[in-house]
Amino acid sequence: MTVIEKAFALQSVPAFADLRIQDLTAIARVAVHRQFAAGVTAYATESFLKELVVVVRGELEDTHGFPVPSVLGVASLLKDRPTSIDLCAGAEGAECLLISKGHFFTIIHQCPEIVRALVQQGRGAERGGRIEPKHPTEDALFV
Repeated sequence: MTVIEKAFALQSVPAFADLRIQDLTAIARVAVHRQFAAGVTAYATESFLKELVVVVRGELEDTHGFPVPSVLGVASLLKDRPTSIDLCAGAEGAECLLISKGHFFTIIHQCPEIVRALVQQGRGAERGGRIEPKHPTEDALFV
């Protein structure tokens, strides 16, 4: 993916949708593109996510087959918490952009509005503002 393709892919994710194009382009420059084939375990239980994972196409699912939020790894990066379940690519696979821990901290420092968007996602803003989790493991993935 080119930087421009990554920027537009990021813009399609609700947590990044309201960022300025300059901010999206800066994030896109440091994001690493990664694809996971359908059914492949992207991250195993108890693994530490060493990057912010932004699903831009397809989806990642938990071990129960529930789709997980489009942005993962906040808790792992901020609190050194491992994942509580396996994260597998869905039926169509998953195309992700990975943002390293160091770049994640730079982004939240230089672009504080992303923090608000990530918190809203964690509270269910992608589902019309509902605060309860979509499934029992969702809070463990994000918080």
